[in-house]
Amino acid sequence: MNKENSTGMNRRALLRMIGQVAGGSALYNVMSSLGFAADSQYGPVKLSGAPSGAKVIVLGAGWAGLVAALELRDAGYNVEILEYNSRIGGRAWTLRGGDTYTEMGGETQQSASIPDCMSIPVRGASPIIIAPIWPTPGAST
Repeated sequence: MNKENSTGMNRRALLRMIGQVAGGSALYNVMSSLGFAADSQYGPVKLSGAPSGAKVIVLGAGWAGLVAALELRDAGYNVEILEYNSRIGGRAWTLRGGDTYTEMGGETQQSASIPDCMSIPVRGASPIIIAPIWPTPGAST
């Protein structure tokens, strides 16, 4: 908790002002000298030693989900990604001319499309299966 002194200034406000006036490099130096920019003591998670046939389901095919699936697959797990949208990429995607995309509010945008279910071969190993968890609008059920 940041406590204010009699001048109304607290540590967070001071660091914000240093960053605004002197820039990120100066702010990092000040934070390092105060002990607030220490290296993390946490290392990479050890995923090796997957039980035979172990399956992992990753929710979401955004960048984090795709990287998690890749790391888990490389560690020996069978991975399936469940994605709500009919495309991968999460919030990072490119609108391409020619295709259409209708948002939930009904507004139509120019968009790229992707098949309802696809597998992505990565680095010559077993593919990662990406399957939508909701039917695509207009698809037969």
